[in-house]
Amino acid sequence: MAATKIRKGEALIWLPPRSVGERAFASEPRLIVLAGEGGYQRMSLDALGGIRMARLIFDARDVSLHSLRLPPLKGARLRQALPAALEDLLLQDPSQCLMAFVKVPHNEAGLSTVAALDKAWFEFVLGALERRKITVTGAHAAQLVLPASAGSFEMALLHEGLALSWLEAGGARHGLGWGASADADFSAESIRHALQTATLALAAHDVDASRWPLRAFIEDAQWQAPLDQALRGQNRVAQVEHLPRPERLPLDWNTLDFMPSRSGTALSRWAADTDWRQWRLPFALGAAAVSLFLLGLNLHWGALSQEKQALRQQIERRFRQAFPSVPVVVDPLAQGQKELNLLRARNGQSGPDDFLPLLARLSLALGNEAGDSLSSVEYREGRLRLRLRPERVADKTARDALVQSARRVGLKLVFEDERQGLAVASAAP
Repeated sequence: MAATKIRKGEALIWLPPRSVGERAFASEPRLIVLAGEGGYQRMSLDALGGIRMARLIFDARDVSLHSLRLPPLKGARLRQALPAALEDLLLQDPSQCLMAFVKVPHNEAGLSTVAALDKAWFEFVLGALERRKITVTGAHAAQLVLPASAGSFEMALLHEGLALSWLEAGGARHGLGWGASADADFSAESIRHALQTATLALAAHDVDASRWPLRAFIEDAQWQAPLDQALRGQNRVAQVEHLPRPERLPLDWNTLDFMPSRSGTALSRWAADTDWRQWRLPFALGAAAVSLFLLGLNLHWGALSQEKQALRQQIERRFRQAFPSVPVVVDPLAQGQKELNLLRARNGQSGPDDFLPLLARLSLALGNEAGDSLSSVEYREGRLRLRLRPERVADKTARDALVQSARRVGLKLVFEDERQGLAVASAAP
């Protein structure tokens, strides 16, 4: 995408490093924002009113740059192969990183520039902007967005840190991030060490960069003093400018963009966007509450089990007192009912589950229309299986009335097939 001017509702945002942004991203003025025709301003995320689209520049300390030869793949297959290609070059698990690459044209060695960025931090930033209805159109590394020319260093000084980049003869871009401080002496030392590191890296490729000029882009005038102190005594010319506007930044096809590499579902993005550290106390309290609940549940279950055992022993003791001749007690309730039925039979009495008592109660429930209502009656195992005439139980009102009438005389009536009038009647418990 070719670089264009900032339009109304758009913004260019230089993000702070993750170490600062995670705890002060929304409420503190940690963002360096360019919107409209004015200059850069420090803002908080909550102050981005009226912004609909934004292009992000991630801090150089959060991006790891590498030059390597990529496998001869294209598109999604090449993106899937990037984690394996960077596995030995990253301290972090490659699966937790978002990766972007750009193939350098006219590079005889066939090397490409590959960048890795922590996926959780990337989703944290984009999720915060998306919740404020801000669409992100690009996400770049600070090392690679500065205007570059062969034989010179480019350095951005902002966010109490620096981003250094340089362009090799073959067209490959390299860069690094370095921490600084609000203290001028410490910042000067950081600038000096970053330049020495880049010079040594170029010397390994037989390139003498000790006299390369430096083009420094500073956030504000406070960086002037540490920059002068760092360059004092060096044979290096420095050109100091303010942070450039987007039309002067190479945000084009030759700049890595992390946005095309974004993948995953909304749920995974929400999980990455959530700061789970803030939920440690609620989770701990919830776990303690669940543990107490489970402990109480088990104690209650134990008490009920003991009560059940005590009741069973009491019932069994009374059964043995009533029927001492029974040798083995397995189910005292069922065995007691059986023994009572045997006693009734010996004395010529009928039990409530016998055929005649059940039929007599059914006759009372059916009333004067008992003869015209029944098609057949079958007795088995203490229950009556009935076939009622369909016209007698055609509607729900008639069936409900019949069930209530049976309940009043001590019967439990359950319909198995309402259309055919099939029902089961048994003694009510």
